[in-house]
Amino acid sequence: MTVTPSPSGFGQSVTATATISPTDGGGTVAFYANDAPISGCSTRPLTRTKSGALATCTTSSLPQGQDLVRAVYTGDPQYLGSSGTVTTTVGQAATKTTAYPAQLTKSKMGTYTTTLSATLTAYGAPVAGRTMVFSTGGTQLGSVVTDSSGTASCGVSVKTNAVYRSLQKNGYTATFSGDSQYLPSSAQASVSG
Repeated sequence: MTVTPSPSGFGQSVTATATISPTDGGGTVAFYANDAPISGCSTRPLTRTKSGALATCTTSSLPQGQDLVRAVYTGDPQYLGSSGTVTTTVGQAATKTTAYPAQLTKSKMGTYTTTLSATLTAYGAPVAGRTMVFSTGGTQLGSVVTDSSGTASCGVSVKTNAVYRSLQKNGYTATFSGDSQYLPSSAQASVSG
């Protein structure tokens, strides 16, 4: 039995593969994680190969920590059932922050405003409910919690010339500091206007 990739990150898709031998290809395999059935993997069919018959289970719901994955073969009229286990470790998920270019807009009162926006993903899926901090030149401009699409948008009113110049020169940085489930990441984007 194998699990790939292993180790993996929280929420990452992994595939458990059980090899059954000898067999005529009959019967099915059920997969469990820490003795709990893995969703969608309770009756996986066998695919015959030269080295035996394979059953696979792909999931992104393994809990964080060390997991015992077990495959149970039902058997068929010709062959008895059997089972096998493998241990895998799920750690913090790698994240990716994407920041988007912004535009400064001058109001009738002479002040500048802009909206900064960034998305947070892990293995291509949005990460909701995490705090994204927006800054420029070491000055924090605001913090916003990501929504269901992993997006955080921060409206900024530029109050000092130093911040205005920093935005023009350096753009801004969106930073996710990480937590027990997700690793930190950050990204920069330009600001024009």
